[in-house]
Amino acid sequence: MKIDKDKLGLAFKPRPVVLITTMDDEQNINAAPYSFIGPVSTSPPLISVSMKESQQTYKNILLTKKFVVNFTSKAILKQSIDCENKFPNKNKLSAVELDWEPSEIFKYPKLKKAILVLECKFYKELDIS
Repeated sequence: MKIDKDKLGLAFKPRPVVLITTMDDEQNINAAPYSFIGPVSTSPPLISVSMKESQQTYKNILLTKKFVVNFTSKAILKQSIDCENKFPNKNKLSAVELDWEPSEIFKYPKLKKAILVLECKFYKELDIS
């Protein structure tokens, strides 16, 4: 069967936009928007996130095995998406003026205006390329 990629993409819209916050081993903050995310299981609670190996978020997650998923609202959507831009030597959250505080368990940044925050531990990587 031949699948029209444009129609397939429309079938899964709108997707939520989340801002994933991570830290490297020197406590440098990284934030990046993602929309290829979804639930996998409720018992145990698992989510999936698709990302490229070249992204800093990917590298930080493999390094520290931790990350925070911030579900955005319309009020902070544009600022969250703007975190996709490069900000040399600057905390992206500060650069786009998003208010944040340390998360409860990992102390990684969480957005104050997020509608839901998930503190996550890396479980498994699947290479589907």
